[in-house]
Amino acid sequence: MVLCSDETMAQIVGDITFDAEQYTEEDGSVTLSLYALDLAANGEDLQAAKAKLARDIVEYAEEYYQEFELYSRAPNRRGHLPYVIKALIAKSPEELEDAIVCRDGRI
Repeated sequence: MVLCSDETMAQIVGDITFDAEQYTEEDGSVTLSLYALDLAANGEDLQAAKAKLARDIVEYAEEYYQEFELYSRAPNRRGHLPYVIKALIAKSPEELEDAIVCRDGRI
């Protein structure tokens, strides 16, 4: 157990980014794949895809938090904790969207 303020926790996870691969689909929409958390989101443009991915990250973080005993022990989810903390303490959806770093995906 660790007790600290949101500000301290924000400093701890401040350098965490959500590195997503960006794909432009045939219809012009944008898909972002966040392999670290096994999430993907599609939107009509990059901003819409980022907004959807940020919502999915928050949803996953809340689920992780609710099932912490299970998720924190699962070998494929144990390393997600820094991302979960970053998502849970974000002050706004825009703050989380700003932490999504997009790189060109390769097929």
